[in-house]
Amino acid sequence: MDDTQQDPATAAEVKTGSAEQELRKQIEAMLFSAGRKMDVEELARLCNMKDHGIIKRELEELKKAYKASGSALMFIEEGNSWKLTVREPFLPLVQRIVAETELERSVMETLAVIAWKMPVLQSEIVDTRGSKAYEHIKELMEQGFLTKERKGRSYRIKLSQRFFDYFDLESIEAIKKSFLEHGDADEIKKLEEDIELKEAQIGEARRLEEEMKEEREEERLRGGQEELIEENIQDKKKELVKDIKELAKNS
Repeated sequence: MDDTQQDPATAAEVKTGSAEQELRKQIEAMLFSAGRKMDVEELARLCNMKDHGIIKRELEELKKAYKASGSALMFIEEGNSWKLTVREPFLPLVQRIVAETELERSVMETLAVIAWKMPVLQSEIVDTRGSKAYEHIKELMEQGFLTKERKGRSYRIKLSQRFFDYFDLESIEAIKKSFLEHGDADEIKKLEEDIELKEAQIGEARRLEEEMKEEREEERLRGGQEELIEENIQDKKKELVKDIKELAKNS
């Protein structure tokens, strides 16, 4: 065989290896851009692959490669789902950067209040954070961190799945634990105190409002009773005058 000719078996291996590398890059790109967990079935569908075993194998290879390279990123597997995320030692740094670059501090504070108090009504957030909270909630919804549903005259605000995926948190309990582990203890304490103070002020304002309503209602009822008494007196006077006229006429 001519030295310039490539063994067919070797050529097939090169072709297969090239295809595997391309598939690996596709999987890597999808998980990186998604920023959330993706299951093997979804990845296979997006890659037009019927064999889920191949996707699983490439994920395992990516996991090994990232670990061996000492990258700040890592592939994590949970059941049948995978995610490309930041290694734990770098999480506080990433969370601080996200807070400082993508959302204004005031918006992040509103998001923190919602996360800390959830479930919570929009009216409660506005009472606590002021009228600017409407704009904050709108911005957070546009970025996909919140959802809301009608609840009486207000809305019930909820954290979306994107919030949990984006900040790599599993539950409300994990949020509070993360605040306590990575947050500034003084800031968290101040946040709690601010919320408690606002809630106390709101409660007192509502109590006074209810008292004023009751007083106005009592005054209205008293006024109605006085009018009724006056009407009765006038009716009695008319009857008396009528009786006197009848007596005078008959005498």
